[in-house]
This record gives sequence, structure tokens and C-alpha cells, in this order.
Amino acid sequence: MIKKLWAYIQVCKIRETILLTFIGLGSCVIGAKGHPDWGRALFATLAVMIASAGANGMTNYLDRNLDAKMPRTQKRVFPQKKIDPPEKALPWLIFLIALGLLFSYMIHPVAFFADLIGNISAFIYRKKNTCVFPQGAIASVAPIIIGWYGDASYELTLVIVCLMICCWLPLHVWTVMISHRDEYLNAGVDFFPLKAQTKTAIYILFVCAVALIGLGIWFFFETKAGLIYAISVGILDLLMLYSCVNLYLHYSDKSAWKLYKLSSFPYLGMLFLFTCIDLWAHIGIIG
Repeated sequence: MIKKLWAYIQVCKIRETILLTFIGLGSCVIGAKGHPDWGRALFATLAVMIASAGANGMTNYLDRNLDAKMPRTQKRVFPQKKIDPPEKALPWLIFLIALGLLFSYMIHPVAFFADLIGNISAFIYRKKNTCVFPQGAIASVAPIIIGWYGDASYELTLVIVCLMICCWLPLHVWTVMISHRDEYLNAGVDFFPLKAQTKTAIYILFVCAVALIGLGIWFFFETKAGLIYAISVGILDLLMLYSCVNLYLHYSDKSAWKLYKLSSFPYLGMLFLFTCIDLWAHIGIIG
């Protein structure tokens, strides 16, 4: 019984859901300029967690046949038949998606539409010419918007943060595809970056890293961020840029995989963490 319950949790991609939940909370703190109503913030975080779990689980379900063909993903829930037949997971996933939409609507109509459009993009218009633009980007900014509207309203900073996510996404998604290129091609996946020259794809990743740095600088001046942000995010950006250059000059599956690992929590998670710490130091909550 416990193993079955654990399978239903695993299908929601625990690590990815935790990361998205964390940045949703970070978005709420940033939107509230370090002074969120913690009741609203925690509710928004819960909404992001449930919505992300449902979306991740559904993409897991939709990709089950592809996952079964690739060694990297063959140990996931559906290829291992931990939930068999796979359709048994649908009521659980639909429940999570519906609950996420309900909670998002309770937060703000904009949060609801962000979650709704993100789900539509991820489930219906998926993996046509690329899995990143536009559908991946739309789905990835949804947690940011839900978290932001948890205790804030629209301002330019939200746009900057969403653009940062859009530039970060290829660095995260395309690198794992490049590092396992043969697996994807053998499984019948041929959209970008797999159908392009590897060097071309890596060059675009470099451009994304440069754009990410530019957006980080824009964020710094727009929010009048402090020294903690400048130093920590500067180091993170330099690490990302160095990894892209190293990948271009010394391409290997291993170096692509290292960039993928860097882009996850070490980069994205710490970006939001240090931005929040900088905010709290600036307003005197810490330090």
C-alpha cells in the first residue's frame, strides 16, 4: 500500500515540483518587496505546489511511451509499471490540476489564467518544433505569476523575472537533451536542438546566458537591489557563462550534463534565495 501511494507521489516529479514551489514562494516574497502577508504567501506556495505537481504528473503520463524508450528515464513510474495501467493515475492528476486551478483563482484571476494557459501549453501544444518555445516558457512562468499575485500586483519587475525564466529554460532543458542526444534520437525525437548542429545549439545557449546576465542587471537597477544580490547573482551568472563557453570549446556529453545540473537548484534556486535575502537585508529584517 505504501509503495503504491509513493508511486502516486513520485509520478508528480518530486524534485521539479519542489524547485517550482520554492521559486513560487520566492516570487511572492519579491513581489511583496520582502514584506509578504505570510498567510497569503503560504497559500500561494501551496497553490504553486499543487498546480506544479499536477502539471508535472500529467506530462509524465503524456511522455510515458517516450520515457520507456530511453535509458535515462526508464526507471520512472510508468515505464516501471508502478502504476499499471497508466490511466489509473489520471483521476489523481486531474484532481491536482483542478485543485491548483481553484486555488489559483482564489488568489487572483491573473494567477488562474496563468495556470490554465500553462497547462494548455504543456499538455496540448507540446513538442512540435521545440519543447521550450513557446509552450515550455509559458508553462514555466506560471508558478512565478501565481506566487507573485499571492501578495502583490502587476509591475515591471514581474515581466523581468518572467523573461529571466524564459532565458534560463533553454539552459536547463536543452542541455539535458544535448547530453543524451543519441537516446532522444533513437526514441524518435527530432525537434530542436536535436535536429540542429550541436555547436549551433550550444551557441544559442551562450546567447541565452548573456541575455540572462543582462536581465539580471536590469533587475538590479529596476529594484535598486543591494550588494548581496550583486555579488551572489554575479557569481552565479559568471558560472553559467563559463559553463556555456566551456561546453562550446570542449563539447562532451559530460560537460552538457554538468551545465544541466548547474542550471537547476544551484542556479535557479539560489537566484531566488539570494534575491530574497538581499531584500530582507535591505529592509532590515536580517543583517
